[in-house]
Amino acid sequence: MKTPSDTTSWIDQVTQRTDRWPRHIKSYCNALCDFLEIEEMLSDQRLKQVLAYGDDLKHTYYQQRCDGIDYHQRQLMASTLNELPDWFVQKDMVEIFSKSLSEAASEKLYEKILSKGIIHIDQDGKSSVPVPSLRSFLMEEYGPSHP
Repeated sequence: MKTPSDTTSWIDQVTQRTDRWPRHIKSYCNALCDFLEIEEMLSDQRLKQVLAYGDDLKHTYYQQRCDGIDYHQRQLMASTLNELPDWFVQKDMVEIFSKSLSEAASEKLYEKILSKGIIHIDQDGKSSVPVPSLRSFLMEEYGPSHP
């Protein structure tokens, strides 16, 4: 059985995966609780299992956020985010979308991803992907390197 000081490394590793995003904190805490109900041992193997399960829950959450956005639109969104800085204005994203879609469809896609929480607008009117790992997920799953 690990000592309380050993739990600090567990907490640190789980915290790193959460991006301090409430939904991810919940996912990884649920994963941890599920595994500790099976066995109250804090082992390195158990930590790997918790992190993998938490990663799966995070992946599922991101997939759910993309529900209603077709695969082509997801690819377009990822390639557009690849071209944009972390903070951007709506017209920049819509302009890039418009290379592949009509202006009306580009505006509609922007509004759709905004309503799904994939991007948000701050009080200064700048848009961003609110969670760094969400942007990474989009790039890995749908970015330019994917067919």
